[in-house]
Amino acid sequence: MLFPLLLRPVWALGASLALIFVLLAWKSVAYPVALVGLISTVIVLVGSNPLPPGAFLYLVSGWTLLAIVVAALRDDALSGSILRAAPVALSLTLAGLLIAQLGDSPAQEYGTFKVQVFVSQNLVLLFGGIVIGRDRKHLDLFLGLTLAVAFLSALVLTQQLVGGQAQEVLPGRFALNPEENPIFLGRSAGTGLIIAIYLLLAGTVLRYRLYALAVLPSLAVSIVAAGSRGPVVGVIFAITVLLACLARSSRSRRRIPMVVAGIVAGVLLTAQLVPGETIGRSFSIFSGNGSGVDTNGRSDLWAQAFESIRGHPLLGIGTGGFEAISPMLRYPHNLLLESAVELGLAGLLAVIALISATLRRLRRAWRGLPEDSRGHVTVVAALFVAATINAMLSGDITVNTSVWLTAGLALGAADHAARQARSGFA
Repeated sequence: MLFPLLLRPVWALGASLALIFVLLAWKSVAYPVALVGLISTVIVLVGSNPLPPGAFLYLVSGWTLLAIVVAALRDDALSGSILRAAPVALSLTLAGLLIAQLGDSPAQEYGTFKVQVFVSQNLVLLFGGIVIGRDRKHLDLFLGLTLAVAFLSALVLTQQLVGGQAQEVLPGRFALNPEENPIFLGRSAGTGLIIAIYLLLAGTVLRYRLYALAVLPSLAVSIVAAGSRGPVVGVIFAITVLLACLARSSRSRRRIPMVVAGIVAGVLLTAQLVPGETIGRSFSIFSGNGSGVDTNGRSDLWAQAFESIRGHPLLGIGTGGFEAISPMLRYPHNLLLESAVELGLAGLLAVIALISATLRRLRRAWRGLPEDSRGHVTVVAALFVAATINAMLSGDITVNTSVWLTAGLALGAADHAARQARSGFA
């Protein structure tokens, strides 16, 4: 039966990969959610995507959805109480608004794309995050895989910078390949930095802490070399969350010098490898002269968005409609403004309520746990804060899928905390 595969090696390779993907989906939702970054990195390094346009997105969504269905059937991972939670209801409301407002959009092609990606990516990642977050073993696996993928990309970029082969895809911005958007590299490095610092502060296994310390310098180089302001600001706020929540523990306080040492090593390596222009761009938002939002047109986009909101405050101009205002950039690079411009007051309130409800659940979960059990809730909170800040500075709703992924992680972690409390933290 398998003999024909010997005559068609491409089919054999495809069948082998499909089997591996199914087995990984059976083991944990963390695999498809975290390893998608690895697949993207491999495609970038190879320089070609063997799949038709758009196929990669839907294959990954299908892989993640398969893992979610398996977990739901096997472990009852999606209980009724979680599915009725406010962030889930608000996300479904947003999906309904995106569909309802599509007919009035002056840019229906882009609007249709936004609807398709929101349903196939944002919602799928929301439920995937819930399944991962409610099981500490799966959350640990997700954090470890995500850190490894981020470090791999950062290591490749660091080697390219050392060898003088790094790709400056935009002025003052580097990526692994000319076809890659540097913002994805910056966000990946930022997520890796947050997880590494969390492991240094709260990790219980020495070899994981040493690994986190070893990867910090390359991740620092990567986030700065990407030249994206959003990831830098997001990481700074996320580190503040980590320190504020974890430094209450004497064990974590004793480890702060190790974190400082890793950051200092990253600063020194960045200064040696990354051009000064790029470093200045990454931190320009803190310059105090407004160049952080003016030099890439953010202030103009936001002004255009406010003008549109004043003209259409209640219903907006339709899904994807901002493209008619700014055909080149297509969206205002701010999730709140984007939802208000295109979906009106209802869309804006839905996004604000989603963020607020997620933060409230995280706060309640953190307060309900003993001090030595708060680490996982804290790192999820830090990741959610970073994702939300990124969404306020760059990308559209289809690029800011990490907001929904981390909101799902927050729901799952809160559910896990509640179950711990009911069982007496056994």
